Amino acid sequence: MNLMDEEAEKPQGQAADRPTLREVSPEELERILEAHRKWVESEGKEGEKADLARTNLQVAYLFEANLERASLNEANLQDALLLEADLEGANLAEANLKGADLLGAQLKGVNLQSATNLTASGIKRAENWELAFYSDDFLKELGLPPDHNERVKKKLAELEKEKRATDAQ
Repeated sequence: MNLMDEEAEKPQGQAADRPTLREVSPEELERILEAHRKWVESEGKEGEKADLARTNLQVAYLFEANLERASLNEANLQDALLLEADLEGANLAEANLKGADLLGAQLKGVNLQSATNLTASGIKRAENWELAFYSDDFLKELGLPPDHNERVKKKLAELEKEKRATDAQ
């Protein structure tokens, strides 16, 4: 097989250097989410942190899903329903969010710096969207200052310090 034949064998629209997205069944996704919920609630002592990086979650129904601190980098979340999902501290770098519904989703501390297909109107449907991290271009679209990400980093550190002080009492 020559190089031209190999190129013809590649799926259309897939970059040569990008791995194929992992597929998960609804049952497997439910198991992953349950293990992640236990991991969050037990502060890492039970369950397992969700690693949904490079996973195809297109049209997934993730209503009220607990995805706090989950790895969702490079995931395909096109048209996913993330209604009221807890994404606090999740990594969505390079995730495709085309048409994803974020109504009421918790975005505090979420890394959206290189996420694709974001819209200002879609992001502003979420909770605490002002406390997420965005690319410089998207900051302008949202009407946020250029130093927004640095401000968020400081604010999140302050909130974490307050939480630790409250927990210690």
